[in-house]
Amino acid sequence: SHCPEIVICAVRPEGTMPQIERRTMRPEGTLAAMLTAACFLGASGSTGRVTVDTVGTDLLLDLKVTKGLGARGYPVVRLSVVDDGTAGDYAGFFDYNAPFKHRWTNLSGTGAATGARWLHSTLRNATAGSTTSFHIGQHVVNVRLPAEGAGVTGVMFGDPCTEPGFVGCIHFNSSATDPNATMKMRLPRLVNALTDVDFRAVLGDNLYDTDGGITERFYSQLNAAARAQFQPTVPGNHDFWKDGLPIAKSSHDQFGNGFVQYYGQDVIAAQENSAMPYDLSTDPDHHGALPPASDFFYYHTLGNIGFVGYSGAHTAAESDALFTQACASFNHAPLPTVIYLLGHWSVDGLGCPTGMHTQAVWARISKLPGCDRGTLRFAMGHTHCNRPVDSVGASQSPGSAPPVGYLLGGAGVRGDFMGCNTFGFAYFSTTNAREVVVGFELANPDTDRFDEMVGCFEAHGVKGCLQYGVVWRNTSFSL
Repeated sequence: SHCPEIVICAVRPEGTMPQIERRTMRPEGTLAAMLTAACFLGASGSTGRVTVDTVGTDLLLDLKVTKGLGARGYPVVRLSVVDDGTAGDYAGFFDYNAPFKHRWTNLSGTGAATGARWLHSTLRNATAGSTTSFHIGQHVVNVRLPAEGAGVTGVMFGDPCTEPGFVGCIHFNSSATDPNATMKMRLPRLVNALTDVDFRAVLGDNLYDTDGGITERFYSQLNAAARAQFQPTVPGNHDFWKDGLPIAKSSHDQFGNGFVQYYGQDVIAAQENSAMPYDLSTDPDHHGALPPASDFFYYHTLGNIGFVGYSGAHTAAESDALFTQACASFNHAPLPTVIYLLGHWSVDGLGCPTGMHTQAVWARISKLPGCDRGTLRFAMGHTHCNRPVDSVGASQSPGSAPPVGYLLGGAGVRGDFMGCNTFGFAYFSTTNAREVVVGFELANPDTDRFDEMVGCFEAHGVKGCLQYGVVWRNTSFSL
């Protein structure tokens, strides 16, 4: 009992990039020195990037952390874990424990031989303005919740792509000779380097995945800090239909069911019964029916930012009452400084009904009480470009009026048919009484600065590397 905790390390190859996983234990005798030496020799002798987790946190949990629905109160967070079900309810930590329903039912998406995919989920209170350690069975998860009303920082990107599929990823100039230049290696490395911020928002078409295998492989490469980051996420057309539009639907499409269960948002569907996080009563095999709009709809605040996330595949008739409820929640002190509407579609069509693309919804709800103070912004994907936009989605040039929206659909997915082939993201800050948005382009077909820029993020955090980006907005809260 007097022996100090040390770490057992296991080198786990991920493509050509080894990772080191750590678990704490209390060894006896000279075992501590032997294991510690082995850990650091293994790290220094390997090639590629090594991701090392903090002591006391286990990388094996496929964890999602999201903010609790606004009606629940600020300190509430939803914690969810996806696994094979053999861990049970993690010593009573979770109150929902069930296999996936309808779609993504098997791990790795390769059949029953790999085992069923299970979802475990619960709501817990975190300490605002501090880091809360949650003991999930034998695992320790550290969640940092900003103080209510405090300035926060985050990143957003949309349409992330890591593996070949219907649309395909861009691997840029060096990928033919450098396997680490592929998006399968680059996107996890980027996300692991962006953990000095409070949230990471993903704006739909999440990895272009039909059966869950691509998603599982991507999230297995994230470090503990990235896994414990707040991740508001919305669905895109490829999260419903593989080919991106309902007229081309097939029995292999996920129809949003895999998305709903995997990404762990705390949605309105769970408002009446938090132990049942989603309404999974709709059978997608009945003419390709979708889960209800309430399975995708959430609103909450994080620090001084309000968030509203929704599905653009559902109609205004299904959604407008939910928007009214969300905006009303932002009419109570402390008022959010900025509200972000998170959507996917930048235009109607491809499964988006009339009036449900992101700019149209923004224009409609900007008149609702709580969203009518001139602080409502929007962010979207779908078009595979990254740029600030005006209220109708047109590009906004530097030096013009501050943008109210951001198109962020260029996270490595092919976009030459849209006039863009780019890999980037945007950084958001509401600290120091200013609203700051900075766009980063890591690579395009002509210029590839990925290693240089991500190396800076890894050393100094994205907040220490803003010189690599382009300022899209820098205004005081009064504007």
